Amino acid sequence: MLTLFNWIIVLIVILIYGLGEYISLVNGFNIDLKSPLLKTGPDGSSFGFSLLGYTHFSGQKGVVIGSPTEGNNGGLFWCPLLRSTCSRIDIDLEKETHMQPGLNGALLGYSMSSAFNNSRGPITVCAPRLSWSSAASVYLPGGCFEFNERLEEPQLNPAPSAICLNVKDSDKSIDLRYCTFGASVNQHPNRPKQLFMGGPHYYFEKGVGASVNTNTFERVITSVEDIPSNTLLGSSLDTTDRLYAPLPGLKSHELYVAYGGPGVPSSAVNGFTDKTKFGTGIVLIFQSNKQNGRNNIKPLMRIEGQSFGSRFGHSLIFLDINGDG
Repeated sequence: MLTLFNWIIVLIVILIYGLGEYISLVNGFNIDLKSPLLKTGPDGSSFGFSLLGYTHFSGQKGVVIGSPTEGNNGGLFWCPLLRSTCSRIDIDLEKETHMQPGLNGALLGYSMSSAFNNSRGPITVCAPRLSWSSAASVYLPGGCFEFNERLEEPQLNPAPSAICLNVKDSDKSIDLRYCTFGASVNQHPNRPKQLFMGGPHYYFEKGVGASVNTNTFERVITSVEDIPSNTLLGSSLDTTDRLYAPLPGLKSHELYVAYGGPGVPSSAVNGFTDKTKFGTGIVLIFQSNKQNGRNNIKPLMRIEGQSFGSRFGHSLIFLDINGDG
């Protein structure tokens, strides 16, 4: 008769052989806990709030680090991988934009993205509180800049201001002048000029997601219908073309975009399938190629959180767990 100890040994052997095909798929790496390379920034700068692994034009590998509360409007730093020192990436926001002098707090470096993490190419860096003066009104459309492969010559994307300044009745309500595009940003994995941005304070803080072609400046935004105020949709986002395998007869993968709305709405609307889940946060998933150049696109899927005030959707990432994409 097998003892309890023998049964435990048998069970372990079965588990090892049964999971062998999965164990072979797992890779590991070591972390040096005794002598790490420490990257530091100015005091009170929120250095490290965002970061992105990057290959510089010179061939150096390193990290671009955002410091959204550094100075008056935030800052960026380039930190080579094997050095402890970092260098500042220069940008004059007042020169590059229509910011009203004296208005501070643009939060440059709040989010960033690149489709060229493992090769040389441009990088997009956002400032969600970037302001814009129009007549007697001040808007906060937010904005994103594209830096070249040398991390120089920033170019402001005009889409956020064009969207925010054209919100109906924004000249009559200050709450309609806050959009904060660039609170989240991502790019098409295979089309670097296709940019996705989240604007969580758009239209009474309902929030919105925007898709922008940086070549043609064609833009598409998500619908605010059935989204309660203070949902903050667009606080996070992610894109993938590996969610499903290509359909029969098609070579390209479908692109999906997810936007997180972690806010606590002020009132329920019909969009919540279960009123007991009101205030739990939401994630909306869109199929990008179904947009066809239209505005106010509707989600393909809506996922709701489980507990009130949990900030479900604060951050998100697509995963293809079974590898069928």
